[in-house]
Order: sequence, then structure tokens, then C-alpha cells
Amino acid sequence: MNENPVSSAPAAIRTVSLVKTYSLGKKNIEVLKGVDITVSQREIVALLGASGTGKSTLLHIIGGLDTPDSGTVECGGHQLHAMKERDLSGFRNRCVGFVFQSYHLLPELTALENVCLPGRIARRPAGEVRDRAAGMLEKVGLGHRLDHRPYEMSGGEQQRTSIARALINDPQFLLADEPTGNLDSKTGRGIFELMVGLRDSLGLTMVVATHDRSLAGTTDRIIYLDDGRVDTGTLSSDG
Repeated sequence: MNENPVSSAPAAIRTVSLVKTYSLGKKNIEVLKGVDITVSQREIVALLGASGTGKSTLLHIIGGLDTPDSGTVECGGHQLHAMKERDLSGFRNRCVGFVFQSYHLLPELTALENVCLPGRIARRPAGEVRDRAAGMLEKVGLGHRLDHRPYEMSGGEQQRTSIARALINDPQFLLADEPTGNLDSKTGRGIFELMVGLRDSLGLTMVVATHDRSLAGTTDRIIYLDDGRVDTGTLSSDG
């Protein structure tokens, strides 16, 4: 994408001076060192960098899976750093969809049952959740796989199932951590094209952590992370 069609849209995600340190034995490892980013509504942003640069940590903090040691994060008008755990849990369930490299599907459940889980956790009516889950699986091209378990599906089909699960509660945000990392390049490209199409049809704001430069180059904007610090660039400046 050579132009960013949403660059003038209101901010959906904003972080200010995020710092995060982990203890490893007697050592303290500073993973984020004062990170400031802004993501506009309906924008797809890639967090690009080598392993260990803080991409996953930043993504988890944006989605409320982790908390910073200092700094602030605002997501969809919510001040995540100031929320109580119960409210934060509700925010994650209702407003954020997560897609991970390893799919995280429950092996004993069918595709339909896996996709239903977040809806059931949200205490939505069972029939409504089942209908929506079936519709989401149809949307990602798996309407014929509703009763298949993960071991009966390919890696690409498992990732499509996890995307459907991430979207079951109609979130505002889709956060993806190396979503194509376990897939071959052709399948990975198809998965990412699916995610872009879903952004367009559902009005999602997306942040994707990746080390794949070619994949990152198809997003609206790239944020480069290096040693816990951020240097923002665009596709045009990246060449």
C-alpha cells in the first residue's frame, strides 16, 4: 500500500513513554525503553523488528495482556494502565481480538466450538453465538470445516479458525503476533490478505507484529522497533 488512506482518521491507539522490564534471574532486562506510538482508526500497522526487540511485549500491553512499568496506553478511549483487572478483562473480551503464531486452539473442540468460546465467556446467548461462529467460519472460507478438530485441519485452516475466533465478539481491534510465522510463504500471504479484507469489511484497526519485511510492506504503515525503542517509517521511506 503506497498511500495511507486513514492517516487523517482519529487515533484509536496511543502509547506514551512505555517502559517494561523483566527479571531474569539476578538480571533486569529492559524490553521497552520509552515507546511512543499512535495508530489511527481502521489503520493496519506493522511492528517490524528482529526477535527480542519488544514487538510482542508492546502488542500485549496494547491489548491489555500485560502492563507497563511506567507510561500510559489508551486503546479505544480506554486508559488501560488505570483500569482494574475486572474491567480490563472485560475490555479484552469485548474490544480486542488476538491472533497468535501458534493458533492456541483447544484440540478436543471442533472449529465451531473453538470459535464459540469467547462468545460464551461473554455470556452471550448460546444460539446467537453458534450462529455468529458459523458465519465467521464461512467468512474466512471454512464453512465446510465446522465439525473438524484442529488435528484434522492444515496450518492455514487452523489460523483461519483462530482469526474467526478473534472476531466472534465484534472487536474494534485485531492484534496479531507473528500470524504467519508457522506457515509457508504462499499460505501466509493468503492469511494476511484475508486479514486485510476483514479490516476493510469490518472496520477493524489492526496491529501486526512481524519480522517479515515483505509482509510488513503491504500494511498502511510500518513502526520499526530496535532494542526496545521505536523509529517510525512508511513504505515510501522504506523503499
